[in-house]
Formats: sequence, structure tokens, C-alpha cells
Amino acid sequence: MLNSLKHCVFASVLLALTSGLANASSVIVNVDAQWQYWSYHYSPILLDAGTYQINPIGISEGGAYNSWNAWGAGETSGCDQNGICDRGYLNSYSFGYVDAGGSVHEIATIGGSVVEGTAQAYQTQFLALAHSQSCLFTLTSPTSLYFYLRDGESWYGDNVGGMSLSIQTVPAPPVSILLLTALCLLGLSKRFGKEV
Repeated sequence: MLNSLKHCVFASVLLALTSGLANASSVIVNVDAQWQYWSYHYSPILLDAGTYQINPIGISEGGAYNSWNAWGAGETSGCDQNGICDRGYLNSYSFGYVDAGGSVHEIATIGGSVVEGTAQAYQTQFLALAHSQSCLFTLTSPTSLYFYLRDGESWYGDNVGGMSLSIQTVPAPPVSILLLTALCLLGLSKRFGKEV
């Protein structure tokens, strides 16, 4: 019975993995650090209801940016031996939507806020990218999302770089996986009942 259970679990996991790969789709959003988030210099991304994973990516992975700097090109200060700085390269990003009345509704800010002093700065753009954070979120209805970088209202002029974000759907387990698992367990319970 143990071997049968192993085969059943293996088949279910294999089907889950291949179904997930077949249904996954992604889009890359490149957010320029000089775009003021209330100006919307770029089109929103329309996403259907569902669960999504945001992964920051770098230039080597097809993005336009590795990270951004709110103080200017190469500007770093107060760095320790680990490359953690008071000022430097950032990996924070935000996203939200605009309602019919034009009000911005932020869904999340990942990696802290420059304005609030909660964003962590790094000595190099690559160190910032290596410490960037992914985000998992769910939309209950189709939504046009804006992605932006939070800085002070009049502070965008000296910003350099940006964030490249890969947004990927997280597929729900298909009914076929649930059905296969149920059939395996049903078959095992009948077989186990006969052996007793």
C-alpha cells in the first residue's frame, strides 16, 4: 500500500507542476524612478481576478532596471561593511488602483518608503536587487493596477534607475488534480479494505 500511495502522490504532484507551468503567464513592468506616481506616465496593467506573484528582476533577466536611487546617480553615504547605507540604491515599489473619482488607492508598498524613512538603502544597485522582496496578492475582480516608486512630491527630479517587476499569475489547482487525488485515495482505501 505504501508504494501505491507514493505513486498516487507522485502522479498528483507531477500533474500539479505541469498544469501550473502550462497556465502561468507573466508580464514585465518597468517603472522609471522619475515618474511621479500621481501623474501616471504609463498605462495601467489590467489584471483579471486571481492571485499574482510580483518578482523584482534585473537587466540580466529582461528588465530595464536593477534598482533605483532617490538621491542621484552613484549617490551613497553612511554605508557599513555589509553595504547597508543611509542613502543609496533602493528596491522598494508600490502598486494600487485609481477609483472612478480619481483617488489613488494603494494596495501595498514593498520594501519600505523613502518619505517615511522605512526603505533600506544599499551601496550598489546589484546589492539592492539581491535584497529585493517579492509580493503575493489576490484581486477579487478585474482591476487596472498602477506600479510606482514612492518619493517626496518634489523629489523625483534627481532620481535615477527604476524597478523592473515580473508579474506572474499563480494558477489555482485544476479540478483534474483534485479529481486524480480523490480517485487515488478512493482506490487505495478499497484496496486496503480488501487486504485486511
